[in-house]
Amino acid sequence: MCKRIFKDETTPEGDIPFFKIGTFGSEPDAYISRELFEEYKSKFSYPEDGAILLSASGTIGRIVEYNGEEAYFQDSNIVWLSHDNSVTNKFLKVVYPTVKWDGIEGSTIQRLYNDNFLKTKFMMPSIPEQEKLAEFFEELDNLITLHQRKCDETKELKKYMLQKMFPKNGMKKPEIRFKGFTDDWEQRKLEDLFEIVDTKHATAPISNEKTKYRMIRTNCVRNGQLIAENTDSVTEEIYEEWSERIHLRVGDLVFTREAPMGESAVITEDGNKYFPGQRIVSMRSKGNTSAFFINQLFYADEFRKEIKIREAASTTVANFGIPQIKNHIVSVPCLKEQVKIGGLFSCFDNLITLHQRKCDELKEAKKSMLQNMFPKKG
Repeated sequence: MCKRIFKDETTPEGDIPFFKIGTFGSEPDAYISRELFEEYKSKFSYPEDGAILLSASGTIGRIVEYNGEEAYFQDSNIVWLSHDNSVTNKFLKVVYPTVKWDGIEGSTIQRLYNDNFLKTKFMMPSIPEQEKLAEFFEELDNLITLHQRKCDETKELKKYMLQKMFPKNGMKKPEIRFKGFTDDWEQRKLEDLFEIVDTKHATAPISNEKTKYRMIRTNCVRNGQLIAENTDSVTEEIYEEWSERIHLRVGDLVFTREAPMGESAVITEDGNKYFPGQRIVSMRSKGNTSAFFINQLFYADEFRKEIKIREAASTTVANFGIPQIKNHIVSVPCLKEQVKIGGLFSCFDNLITLHQRKCDELKEAKKSMLQNMFPKKG
């Protein structure tokens, strides 16, 4: 481990980042002077380029590969293992997440000590096989990072376009528009644009078998999309009973009134038949409005600000009442422009979903490979 650094030796800004257990693997919030760094680096233990750093407290066993950058690390909380040439650092990076550290299984202890490290046993193959394993898992990690980065970049681009393609408060035009559209946006009440139905206290018995008849709860609607796997299966008889009163068609918009408030999604063709559960409002366009456009408008800055204001003002559970929803005023362009905007943001959502799904699949593949490419105990 590194030499101990005391709090009065650190500053909020400075020459050399000092990573504590709370900032390990992320951004530093403390620094030490170059003079202290050079002195301690020359006199005391310091990781070699390629060493695998480990968290020994908090979330134990987190790893960071040290790539030779100038940085210093909190003693006893962030450690590394010195070793001979019978094992490679790249292999250790792969094997550490699979290791059960000696002496802590079934324990509530949230710290690893020297004995925990040094008495832990793990299986390892020859150096050539270690290198092959490390190369394989490094490729997997690179693919996961690539898709996660693409997902995050698309989210940032969508966030930026939501700020620019919807008018700011009091404005009649957005900053960025599709070519050919110049007219002012009009203010309309939601009840002028949609048939709005409240589910009130709708509930139904859940089927133990997966069916295509599904009830939507508030936890099924997130970030403008319906999470179909979170919906509850019901029997066809229950669906028919409820859908006579509250039914959803492809193209309808669902909106959560509370817990969490202000989430929305458009029902798309996916082979399932849905009806809304408790605290879900259904909206069906009267023909002059694109549900996909309004779905994105609910995530633009102005509407998000209103949600935060309502949540802050509530002394109990924040709630959007039906009269408030019906009388809520939104700014809308002509239907043709609505369709263009809704289509653009649907593309963003599809890309985000694609990259996130690929990222999750690769993580599952890595988990499976870690379980099957290393010998079981015994």
